[in-house]
Amino acid sequence: MSVVPDDKKLRTDARTLKTFIKGIFDCVLITILTCSLFVTVITAVEHDSLLDEFVPIIVGAVLFPLTLYIFQVIQTVVKTIKDSLVLRRRQVDGLAHIDTSVGRFNEEQPGRYRHTPKSIAILALKKAKVWYSYAKLSLTFMMHNSYITLLFWDSLKLTLWLMTLTYWRRSKHTDEWDFSRTPQSIYRLHYGSLSLTNTELCLFILGTTDIKDVLCSSLFWINICILPPMTLFMKLLFFHHLTFFKIYWMLGFLIWLKYFLLLDRLINIFNVGIERRAHRVWKIALGIFLMASAFASSMYVLQGIHPLEANDNAYSYSLAQYAEFFYFAFITFATVGYGDVVPMTTETKMVSVCFVSCMIVWIPYEMNNFIQGVGSTNRISGHISSWGPMEAFIILIGDVDPIQLSLFISKVYYAGLKLKIIVLSNLSIETYETQINQAKLLRLSLCIIRDDIGLDGNVDILHTIKAKDAAATFVLSTFKNPDARKTDMNTVARLISLKKFGLSSDNVVAQFCSSIGPQISLQAFGRSMNLYRFKTALIAKNITCPGIITLVINLSLTHNAVMPQDRKQQQECRGSSDLYTHYLIGIGKRLRICEIPERLVGVSFETLCLNLYNRHGYITIGIMQVDSAYHTYLLNPASHDYVINQGDRAILIADSTSTASVETDFVAAGRHSSSVALRNTMITMFLEKWGNVVHVEKDDNDDLDGSIGMPPPPLYTSAESKFISERENLMDHVPDVNSIIVTSITFASRYVYDNPTRPIIAIIGYSEFVIHLLLYFEELNEFNVVLFGREISSKANIAILQRFRSFLALIDGDPLKKGDVNRAELDRACYLYVLRSPELEEPGISDVDLDLQTIVTYRHLKNIIQSNLSEKNAVNNPYSNIFSLVELHNASNVSYLDDSKWSAWNVLDKRLDPSLAYIHSLEYSMGQFISDEMLYSLCMNTMLVHEDFSIYRILMDLACVRDSSHNFVSLFASGGIATQKGLMLIPTTDITLDSNKRTFGHLFNYLFEKRNMVMIGIYRV
Repeated sequence: MSVVPDDKKLRTDARTLKTFIKGIFDCVLITILTCSLFVTVITAVEHDSLLDEFVPIIVGAVLFPLTLYIFQVIQTVVKTIKDSLVLRRRQVDGLAHIDTSVGRFNEEQPGRYRHTPKSIAILALKKAKVWYSYAKLSLTFMMHNSYITLLFWDSLKLTLWLMTLTYWRRSKHTDEWDFSRTPQSIYRLHYGSLSLTNTELCLFILGTTDIKDVLCSSLFWINICILPPMTLFMKLLFFHHLTFFKIYWMLGFLIWLKYFLLLDRLINIFNVGIERRAHRVWKIALGIFLMASAFASSMYVLQGIHPLEANDNAYSYSLAQYAEFFYFAFITFATVGYGDVVPMTTETKMVSVCFVSCMIVWIPYEMNNFIQGVGSTNRISGHISSWGPMEAFIILIGDVDPIQLSLFISKVYYAGLKLKIIVLSNLSIETYETQINQAKLLRLSLCIIRDDIGLDGNVDILHTIKAKDAAATFVLSTFKNPDARKTDMNTVARLISLKKFGLSSDNVVAQFCSSIGPQISLQAFGRSMNLYRFKTALIAKNITCPGIITLVINLSLTHNAVMPQDRKQQQECRGSSDLYTHYLIGIGKRLRICEIPERLVGVSFETLCLNLYNRHGYITIGIMQVDSAYHTYLLNPASHDYVINQGDRAILIADSTSTASVETDFVAAGRHSSSVALRNTMITMFLEKWGNVVHVEKDDNDDLDGSIGMPPPPLYTSAESKFISERENLMDHVPDVNSIIVTSITFASRYVYDNPTRPIIAIIGYSEFVIHLLLYFEELNEFNVVLFGREISSKANIAILQRFRSFLALIDGDPLKKGDVNRAELDRACYLYVLRSPELEEPGISDVDLDLQTIVTYRHLKNIIQSNLSEKNAVNNPYSNIFSLVELHNASNVSYLDDSKWSAWNVLDKRLDPSLAYIHSLEYSMGQFISDEMLYSLCMNTMLVHEDFSIYRILMDLACVRDSSHNFVSLFASGGIATQKGLMLIPTTDITLDSNKRTFGHLFNYLFEKRNMVMIGIYRV
């Protein structure tokens, strides 16, 4: 017999036995409590009628669960109001799912099944079990959130008990208390109070799932000491002459202790003590007051006097006695027993010893926590525990860049997500001062803890923040660290800690910023995203497909706080040009994964794609398959005879504000041509055609003997050009055979490149990332590269760069000097990439200064090259335009790259997300700007919204990352897997339509029907 069934049976038997024992325990304990309650009430007063005794008991038993439910409803209403007013929940920008209710099988239709008595009994038993489970779960939840209800009733109990003290009389502390002056109404109120406490304890016992949960509760033991079972024990040992009910009165001071525990628990729930000094001070002061009140109450019971012949008001006399003992409580603690009031009986001495012992232990303990809280102000910021309706939270772990944290805060706020953010970072709290103020301004819950869970880290912090309850855990790296590999190694160590801690792999996301990936582990843990790989792929793809950076970032957005919401502001923004108007329309498109109706199951992908576009404007680029163990997808499976299966979902591009749904009838109706804006000016330049044209126009008398497939350098007529030409004649010489250092692109093509006819990429500047990019270019084997910078041959690592000699050359020169730029012939390059160059500058230069130098360099190069291209030999060449890319550290600095007023931020309002300011810039709209901040935003959006993070993988395939882990069908072309480029640019001049009206709808249908290509947008220049 298999071992697994035996173990399962043993576990089932053990669980059944545990439930059975818990049921017996509950039954016995509740029976004892209830019986002792009736005995105590019946023996309280001899002349009470049964009606006077039983009615308060019934009222108390009913009143507690009723008020518990009422307070629970009030808490829910308050949370809802607080959620809408304080958190400012915004409407989530999402695309309505395609209606799946049409054609659904009616599950409520009665079946032809004959019920037997046995089946009816089994069905009734199942329903009873379900009802019992639901009732127990509801009871457990309400008792877990019953602190406010208990605080309310305990306040009334304390008030009633203090009122009862005023009716007690005796002349000496050695005499017994006389309770004869207590009115019958007080007795009846205490009957109800006693019944209410008994009901509270019984519901608490029923709401627990284990016996140890009952026995380990401090509130349980305090209630047991107050309730009749303990009075029976006290009567047998100490108070033989008193009834059970009067002994219950004598122990009423214990309510103060319960009151203190409840308030302490509420303080811990709403404000974690180690985080706020004010909360610690409040807790200590409140604890001293309540403990002193409990001591004063016990001293009044044991040593107080109230003579029968006292002429003063009963309340004032009792209050004076109580105030004297309250004073004695402080003196006893402050002087350790010395004062003008001393305990006179054995009982009072025992109580004083217990009180002093507890205060000596408790006060230093709380003061120590307070001091630690003061010392930990630089270690923690915010509240760990959730407040109000904030029950869901996410955790950010690692070297979290402040920019990353700002993006998470903006995402949570503008997308209306009810999430708390907890950050575990090695960076100081002062590093995130801007983000802390941002969270306060947006009224979001943010907690930052300076701690780590990597090697030599504090893994126990995961218990403190309850990491297993997190909605998602993000282990982040940053490009900001100069050693990205070391940062990613720490990321791997943190992932190992999370795995050993027991977090679910589905809720963990790792972000890498170097070539290190999840392949380190034998078994992958969590979802991984490699920004290094994605960034290099985007830059390489942007060379042959300008604009893909803008396309990818815009499609990955998840909220619409990037455009002015007011119509007047939109008109002001769009008033600059029609091109900007169309660009704003494109911003509103999003990449979505939506369910496919059951009535569409069985149709071909071609039918689905054409009908979703022609009827609803949805561009379907692929299919997500969810019927397998892993979520897989196909991009544009046209011409592969793919049929929609049950459970498949469509990968769509649609308006972010669209709420349209598929109509009931499945009818192939063409979109009306006039409903689509005219778009007939697609880009007319791409690299393949550029190479062909310039090769044809090459001068046959060129001194390169036909070895270079590019136009000759421009003819300079100025004095500076003449000086440069003379200097080149004197200084230029043939480089060494193995040298990659040259003086111009002409010499690089002649002596360095193995294939000089390839397009040339000019990289202006140098950083560690350039090595990664060159490794990727080596893999692509499609481009020649020039590195241009000031003293780059001496400051760069030539030994490493020699590896790329077949396609790489270095040119020394200052990009801010026109003579150096012209000598290097940068206008011969088809693509310029200007990046920040910390390795070429003085050590310690700030990010602001690097951005400033990059901006000035970019503008200077752009003006020089545009001036050179306006020379006579370049005027008639329509394919000589040079596309460029500039990289900045701070994405908001993109507005300084040009002088255009094309920006929605001229009419900024608080409803726009400032973290996405770069979207409304001219350079970004042209696909000529990139920043690490944009990549952080991309990964964050795909991680937080789309299940299985499939959007990230789809965008990676659009950038055509040729990786063994990515198998995809080309987006535009039908062909072999991984043989076609994922995204392509096609000039509209190559498309011949039957109709003279060239709309987007006509182009879409023509390309899909004739060429099996899915057209997703227009790139204009």
